[in-house]
Amino acid sequence: MTDTPMTPDAALARLRQYGERTSTWSTATYNDGTEKALHQIAVTLAGEVERLRARPVKAHVLRGAAAALEADHPAAAAVVLAMANKAESAAAAQPRAIGATRQPKATPRYLRPGAAAARRMLRDRQDSEPTP
Repeated sequence: MTDTPMTPDAALARLRQYGERTSTWSTATYNDGTEKALHQIAVTLAGEVERLRARPVKAHVLRGAAAALEADHPAAAAVVLAMANKAESAAAAQPRAIGATRQPKATPRYLRPGAAAARRMLRDRQDSEPTP
């Protein structure tokens, strides 16, 4: 699988493929009497699910998936729509551009370069010292 986002139709096709493979493998595994193959399939699928969950998804992709699921699986569509709302709010919390970050605090006058700044710094020190 690639890291490019899938269309809702491609995602449904992929889920159907997994369903077919899992049912075929399960039948073959139970006929053989071994559980090792089932365990390996479950570990592989769980790893792919975790990888897909870790990948950030844009809200419009999730909204498209929710629309595709709504007719057949309304409960799943509601969950995907909630995920779209979360993704949208997370995207809104991030800065939009490089210039959108906060500006650094202004440098105090006595730290600015130049002879005048050095004179001000010395004068400030002398003014702050107690007189005998």
